Amino acid sequence: MLGNAAHLLEGLWTGYSLPTNNEPGRATKQAACASGGVILRALSVELALKFLAYLRTARHAFGHDLWDLYLDLDDETRSIVEAVDRRTSAGSPFPPVADILKDNRDAFVSFRYPALPMTGPSWLALGRAHDVILEAIDDPDFRQLCPETTHE
Repeated sequence: MLGNAAHLLEGLWTGYSLPTNNEPGRATKQAACASGGVILRALSVELALKFLAYLRTARHAFGHDLWDLYLDLDDETRSIVEAVDRRTSAGSPFPPVADILKDNRDAFVSFRYPALPMTGPSWLALGRAHDVILEAIDDPDFRQLCPETTHE
């Protein structure tokens, strides 16, 4: 039952219309819809992490590995992300953001090919990771860490 609910939530979140059981090529279409949503989520998290790093250091981060991008953040910035995560996690069924990023470190690369198996349920949590990172960017403690030139 949880698998069906997760599948339905994925379809609703991405805005895709999932094929019915009677449609030809159903499994391929479902995989394409789901992987498209994961790719967009992973890209949005990647860009949010890179923006967070740029605001803090005025340097560009490179790569698609979500975990590496997170680890490349300085300790103070990661602490703020973790504090926002704790503050906003009440009632969330998802693991901590750091775990989401680690579990989905290569989602942008690995989910581009619908024929490959999708690993782990935590890719559903990429939306939560994105929201927490964006909220960390707006956090007053983070803004105080940023150089004045990034406040404009």
